[in-house]
Amino acid sequence: MLIALAAMAMMATATPDSTGQDTGAQDSGTQDSGVQAAAAQAQDSGSDSGGYQRIKPWFHFKHDARPKRHRVDTRVHKINHGQYGWQVVVRSDAFTGEIDCFISSRKTAIQDRITYAGRTLGFDFDGYVDPNTTWFRADDNPAQRLSSVYPTLYARGQVVPPRSLDNLSKTTVLIPMESVEGADHVLIRPEDNARPRSFKLIGFKEALQTAQDNGCTEDHYVRKPF
Repeated sequence: MLIALAAMAMMATATPDSTGQDTGAQDSGTQDSGVQAAAAQAQDSGSDSGGYQRIKPWFHFKHDARPKRHRVDTRVHKINHGQYGWQVVVRSDAFTGEIDCFISSRKTAIQDRITYAGRTLGFDFDGYVDPNTTWFRADDNPAQRLSSVYPTLYARGQVVPPRSLDNLSKTTVLIPMESVEGADHVLIRPEDNARPRSFKLIGFKEALQTAQDNGCTEDHYVRKPF
């Protein structure tokens, strides 16, 4: 009798443990299933993201608003006539087709600069020069008043500026080219009691021919350097 009661007690004790083990196994299986499902979902999400990354460059692009750089269309060509002290500068614009030409002699210790534009030679002087008291002479030809060539200058659009603050430090005396054509020297006397200044024109014809050979015409010459 005692042996039978002990056997029944042992069986009653073992029943809850077995049930607990089964329940734990079931919970473990449920967790494994959840982990596997989450892993599968993450894998699917990763696959979609990867596909998006693969096709993203095809339709996502960044617009570059910066202006594009173009090649420089302006070219400046300098030709020096060192033998005579003249310089020819030709500036051509490939975009517009325009040409600017500048001809000048070099300024030295004994002679200021000479420029050419509009069939007119310009002789630079330091300080103001009154055009009404100025005389000039080409080589050994008779001297002429500067005012005698005013009609020619005005007809060419060349203006003789009056005295002002702009020309107190420097004055450009304008003389039509035909008035000194063929001369090697030009003497200019700005005042009655002043000493005439000598300007050499030797080499000007060669410089003008060089400019013409480089595409310069009368409409292309400018007075100011660039």
